Amino acid sequence: MGQSKSTELYYPQVLCKGYFNWCKANDERPTFEMMHEFICEVQGFSVLKKDYGPKFQSIKEAIDELDKS
Repeated sequence: MGQSKSTELYYPQVLCKGYFNWCKANDERPTFEMMHEFICEVQGFSVLKKDYGPKFQSIKEAIDELDKS
């Protein structure tokens, strides 16, 4: 039996729930690509930035932005 050369990714359940809650709160349609980007950013992994979807911010960036308004 041959093994696949692709790497399997596992997403923590709590981050998946967090992503879907974020989508619901922001009236966004969930997609796998956005979920992957969201989870990688939360975990601190770098991902290629794409032109679609929102920019996910750190908590500090979000609070700083709220303080400006």
